[in-house]
Amino acid sequence: MGTALNLRLPNLPVWAILLALSCLLFLVRLGNRQFMPPDEPRFALIAQEMLRNHEFIVPHLDGEAYSNKPPLYLWLVALFSFPIGRVTEWSARLPSALTATGSVVLTFFMGRRLFGERAGLLGALILMTSGHFMVRGRWASTDMTLSFFCMVSLFLLYLAIHPRSGPSIDPAAGRWFFAAAAFATLTKGPVGLVLPIGILLLALAVDRRWVDLRRFPWFSGTAIYLLLVVPWYLLYGLQAGGEKLGIVVLTENVIRYFHAWNNVQPFYYYLLRFPLSFLPWSLFLPAAAVALFRRWRSGKKSSLTFLVIWFAVVFLFFSISSGKRTVYLLPLFPAAAMLVGWFLDRGVESLGGARSAWARGSALALALFLFLTAATIPVVALKQFGSVLIPAAGIGLVFAISACLAVWAGWKGKISFLAASTGTAMILAGAIIIFGLVPEFNRYQNVRELSARIVKLVPPGSHFAVARKKREAFFFYTGLAGEPISKDVDLVRILNSPEPAYCLLLEPDWDRAREQHDITAAVLLREPVSHHTYVLVSNEVTDVQ
Repeated sequence: MGTALNLRLPNLPVWAILLALSCLLFLVRLGNRQFMPPDEPRFALIAQEMLRNHEFIVPHLDGEAYSNKPPLYLWLVALFSFPIGRVTEWSARLPSALTATGSVVLTFFMGRRLFGERAGLLGALILMTSGHFMVRGRWASTDMTLSFFCMVSLFLLYLAIHPRSGPSIDPAAGRWFFAAAAFATLTKGPVGLVLPIGILLLALAVDRRWVDLRRFPWFSGTAIYLLLVVPWYLLYGLQAGGEKLGIVVLTENVIRYFHAWNNVQPFYYYLLRFPLSFLPWSLFLPAAAVALFRRWRSGKKSSLTFLVIWFAVVFLFFSISSGKRTVYLLPLFPAAAMLVGWFLDRGVESLGGARSAWARGSALALALFLFLTAATIPVVALKQFGSVLIPAAGIGLVFAISACLAVWAGWKGKISFLAASTGTAMILAGAIIIFGLVPEFNRYQNVRELSARIVKLVPPGSHFAVARKKREAFFFYTGLAGEPISKDVDLVRILNSPEPAYCLLLEPDWDRAREQHDITAAVLLREPVSHHTYVLVSNEVTDVQ
């Protein structure tokens, strides 16, 4: 059969193979890359203050109560950092890496429950190697952890409303559904409950299961949810005050949702962003959508309806939001991966089989994308960062070979081989990035090295200030406490103060401020960081280095 996929190794279950591949992509040399501002160093700074001050209820950033997000991710960073006594790049990213790995393995088990083992394996491989998921699995942020707990809650929801035997609702799975939603809420706020509840209501409504809607364990499940969530919010409000509690509950959720103050994008923003972020597998989505339509038209819905509702609710929820970032869509990636996995396994038969025009057209589109990527990566590398030409050429070669295999597999109707070869190419490209590109990136970014030089020039306890760009990264790597420089007036105030002061800012900003204001200061250090040049200036009478 053209769709057969035999990737099982002797005496090894599929989930163990997926676990090993996920560890390669998400855990190997996890701490080798410098923090990318602003989120990564910000979370590291907050967790570092948690460890230093033993304050776990009210997180703090630069001495101020942090009210942007609940603390579960920060707690995990602090937990993983505790054995070594400090936060590192590795420990700050470990929650994302572990939850990305967990999402891959869970996708296999859920896909197997819905469609069978081959579809589950394909779905897990697709999720693991989709572009944005691969990147965010090695990134310190709350979104991957939120996505994982949302997926846990939705898998439990499916088990609750589609039990193998017994009553039409499994109350135990329903209660665990609320518990998982509570952990999602403690990761990033009420969205961790809103999305699963919306999917629950729509899934039962579409199937007209009104009686089961009443049978769902709302009372006991809500009690579990509140028992897990309310204590932190209550303690946070008591310690940080009602104003801060209002920010973390209302401002950062309700007000930000309807009236965002950053990342404002139109309603249709994700129509382009999601296909780009889900590459290369988004190239199969049009054919999968046609296969879904034909299956529904024939009256066969089954488990596909649940995944489509999952995808649609998350997509529409974040499309309605005024503020949009690609990373917000991570909770729908598992649903998209399982839908494409179903299509490659058996859905393609609805379109006439693996040699149909739809299947061959999707394979050709994939091959074209791989060819273009293979040609583009070395050119961009040579233009921007000449030192990464060799690893970039390696990635190009991997994609070029994969493109040739995609053309052959598409023509022969070997769609399972097509999926396996493309997934392998993505994994190899990820390995080359980890071992080849990241060291060159660190030399280009240079924040860590510059921070070491700054520490030698700034005496402990001195007044230290940094321009907002990369501020958190410099504070983390120098270990110096300080304040941000937002405007020229801040710079003038700091450098004209009677106490010794040291300011780190962009060279053009320093040149402009020096010309426009009466500032007496010496440049102690001038050094490039990525494509900017920073200067360290001081009002101390010091020899210029």
